[in-house]
Amino acid sequence: MSQHAAFRRQPVPQQVAQAQKTITIPAPTRGITLDENDAFMKPGAAIISENWAPTLRGIRLRGGSIQQCDLHALDAPAWANSTFYAVGAIARDTADGTLWKANSDHISGAAPATFAQVRASIPTLWSSSSTGIAPPASSPDRQPVISGFEYVFGAVAKMFAAQQTKLFDVTASFLCW
Repeated sequence: MSQHAAFRRQPVPQQVAQAQKTITIPAPTRGITLDENDAFMKPGAAIISENWAPTLRGIRLRGGSIQQCDLHALDAPAWANSTFYAVGAIARDTADGTLWKANSDHISGAAPATFAQVRASIPTLWSSSSTGIAPPASSPDRQPVISGFEYVFGAVAKMFAAQQTKLFDVTASFLCW
């Protein structure tokens, strides 16, 4: 063998395709097991189980409360001075975005006052959204929510919901029941 032949690259044998097979991981019917070694854990155990409950045959989504939000409540008109409000009319406080329901027929004050001042002067005229604004009746002009997303910048965290034509800030929970 010559001196150059010893330093020549030798071809590498072709790789053989790896034999792969599908395995089924059993559902965690034993629930959360923290007293076993993770590497040698018996089948049917889980280390983490978020929002899942074990059953005899598998797992199911854990029950809880379902929240619904009315995006069209954000379309409620802002409260205004010298305006007639019938019983059940909904007005939005522009200062904090909360919704209020009129408890009786009345005309709002003519003086340039804020909605909070009017509510404080006659507390029986309005009830807050947290005391029972019923979910709105379905309407054909309502559009479904296409996307929901969160915006976080430093200490500010906001949540938005988007429809085909509108974007709503749904950070405040007064819209949900």
